[in-house]
Amino acid sequence: LDRIEAECLEMLDTEFETVTKIFNTRLERSHKSFLDRATSSLITNLERYGDTDVWHYDATGLRVLLRSAFQVFSRNAHSACQKTFLQATQDIRDLYLRAFNVPDGAFRLESPPAPHIPAPVLLGQTIALDLSSSWWSRWWRRRKGYASFATDFAQIIKAETDPIIDGLRLEHVGSVQEDAKKTLQDFVAAQREILQGLAAQAHTSMDDLQGVGASRETKARMKALDEARTALEQFLGDTQNKGAAA
Repeated sequence: LDRIEAECLEMLDTEFETVTKIFNTRLERSHKSFLDRATSSLITNLERYGDTDVWHYDATGLRVLLRSAFQVFSRNAHSACQKTFLQATQDIRDLYLRAFNVPDGAFRLESPPAPHIPAPVLLGQTIALDLSSSWWSRWWRRRKGYASFATDFAQIIKAETDPIIDGLRLEHVGSVQEDAKKTLQDFVAAQREILQGLAAQAHTSMDDLQGVGASRETKARMKALDEARTALEQFLGDTQNKGAAA
């Protein structure tokens, strides 16, 4: 089990490296596209109205791009988790089959579900992209022409939005990967405990293995079905007894 855990953790890291690389590329492309559009909007505004007009730029476009990039990341991360968890499940199932000489079709082991990936709070963070105060007019007049101003202002926009990009790229991706690792480690730990318990028995039968491979959710459903079946049988039995007595 230690070998299976180590190999699957390495597999998970490799999968997330690919997923993260795709995500980072989309973030960078979205960020650059937004910076280009915002700067172009500013230049157009200056050319039309000069430096006395108040300029605003809606950051909704950036949020849409980042949300789209995150949705792709979420799907890819979910697939990476499922792929790794299924591999771990198959490897551990093979261990059960070999250890207890179980026929291949007689034992099923459920894979743990991929962890939920919540939408990042960062996407709701305020992005202030406007020159509504008087400082920008004084600042702009120290520049020589719109092109010089645009280059400098692009850096201001970048500085305003960089924390959101970095938060998504570093903090959020890292937390998703850690959750996936913990799910995998908890699954392996639970199977290790079961295997050790079965190995300690003098004899292990198919009855002992019944339900071992089911997840907690499946076991809860099985228990509920058994209780419902018992209640129904009791009800039918009581009804028949009353009918016979009548």
